[in-house]
Amino acid sequence: MKRAGPRTGGSALTPYGLPKRGSDRKNRLAGSKKSRYNNANTQQGAGWIMALKDYCFDGKKKLNLKEMPTDAGDYAVLKAELTARTDANMAEAALLQEKLYAAGREGLVFALQARDAGGKDSLIKKVFSRLNPAGLKITSFKVPGETELAHDYMWRIMQAMPERGSIGIFNRSHYEDVLVVQVHQMQKDYVLPARCLTEDFFERRYRQIRNWEEYLWENGYRMVKVFLHISREILTLRREV
Repeated sequence: MKRAGPRTGGSALTPYGLPKRGSDRKNRLAGSKKSRYNNANTQQGAGWIMALKDYCFDGKKKLNLKEMPTDAGDYAVLKAELTARTDANMAEAALLQEKLYAAGREGLVFALQARDAGGKDSLIKKVFSRLNPAGLKITSFKVPGETELAHDYMWRIMQAMPERGSIGIFNRSHYEDVLVVQVHQMQKDYVLPARCLTEDFFERRYRQIRNWEEYLWENGYRMVKVFLHISREILTLRREV
């Protein structure tokens, strides 16, 4: 599925990155973007609006979030086109889900990360709700409880893993244990041996997570990690609603 990528808005955009009604920018973008869209179709094949590789990071290139766009930008003028194509893509995804289940050879996991009010719940509702719920396992990871803290930090993640042939959706994920925990230095309150609470605490967790994800790959699981990059201004508006 090809999704509209985000882009930083300008003065002629609303707070949500959509062109203001009657703005000259809307007319200019419509012509220039449709032209580039047609060229993209010619180069990449019908049905492709944009290259997913532009929004994919697998360690081969550097990611600087400050330089990444945070809204649909120019693609906003193609909203109707994108919506129609998304519907078609989801219909195809439903068929692929059936094949995934029938084969039972591989499992698929989507790990969704974003700040609070970043749109994780909406993404699950608007996109994944179109798939067969019998083949989905959705798990929301909140602040660890007493039982979870009594285990290693990956214990609750393993409990949420889907069977091969199914799709798992993580609303937040194991990355919380190197993000929120690190920001608030929560590890200092963990009941762990002193040998575990050393200065390289998070470096070791990075290594453990990399090794675990490689373990999943080698045991029939694919993981797609999605970060919803939303501007501070939009997050503030959403929190005030």
